[in-house]
Amino acid sequence: MITSTHTVAQPAPAEYGVEALSEDARQFIRSARAEGRRPVQQLSVTDARAQYIMTCQGYGLPPKHLMEVHDTRIATPAGNIAIRVYQPPRNDETEQPVIFFFHGGGWVIGNLDTHDGICRYLAAGTGIMVVAVDYSLSPEVKFPVAVSQCHEVLKAVMSHAGQWNIDSNRVIVAGDSAGGNLATVMTLLNREHRFMNVAAQVLFYPVTDLYNRTGSYERVKEGVTLTADSMNYFTANYLSSPIDARDWRASPLLSPSLSNLPAAFIVTVGHDPLCDEGIYYAEGLRAAGNRVEHLHLPREMHGFLTVGKVMKEATTVLDKSVEFILSSIKFS
Repeated sequence: MITSTHTVAQPAPAEYGVEALSEDARQFIRSARAEGRRPVQQLSVTDARAQYIMTCQGYGLPPKHLMEVHDTRIATPAGNIAIRVYQPPRNDETEQPVIFFFHGGGWVIGNLDTHDGICRYLAAGTGIMVVAVDYSLSPEVKFPVAVSQCHEVLKAVMSHAGQWNIDSNRVIVAGDSAGGNLATVMTLLNREHRFMNVAAQVLFYPVTDLYNRTGSYERVKEGVTLTADSMNYFTANYLSSPIDARDWRASPLLSPSLSNLPAAFIVTVGHDPLCDEGIYYAEGLRAAGNRVEHLHLPREMHGFLTVGKVMKEATTVLDKSVEFILSSIKFS
């Protein structure tokens, strides 16, 4: 079995189970159960997507931030890919940084709408344009199609950086969960085929290793929105074969090298099967000489950002990510 060389001591919190969750998370779980929401692995793909959209619409951060927002499609060798552009008010026409955001949802569920509140919050907080990428979902397409589409969108946008008033030396990639996975892979691809300068990567509870099952898969099996069984469902839909999990484009923790990568802001949470691999990735980046700010929240659960209306921690974490982005572009 392939094992990652980028590992640290297992960071298990002292307690697991619903009683160890934050009060906000417990209340959300109670509400979800009362509303009849079911684990994703018990649903068809169509029903899982519909349930996720309803959850994000009902519990997501409200789109209260006023700014110019427009949907468009961008032509790439991987097809015409939908994107949503968030442009906060600006006082001048000088070149500006850009944040590329890749939404989560296990590569199977989620879209531009499910993460609209998060993108608006990041754009408003930083004053920076956000480009959200609506890559194709699985199982209709399989790995590595989403990777290729996201990479081609970055190249296509950056090839027109002048028209967009984008500063190609101050690019940020960000994402949550599966989107965090895609963001990490974009930094690795850009290192090998540099066409822009990525100043920072912002990763919210990212997927970093689909091949090695860490201890958090054993600890987080029930009681929260994402469990080990949920991740197995998403992985089976995303990959054509289990052997694909060995590919570093699916499991960036298995990259032969984690050196010379952008500064990273990484959030991990205790009640998450992805907890340990996210921590391992943060430690691997740091050990390879990269700047890393790692925020671990032992009492929170995976996905709390997309239910930010009822999770107070969501805006706190997003505010910290905004501070990190602004400090990163200042010194890039």
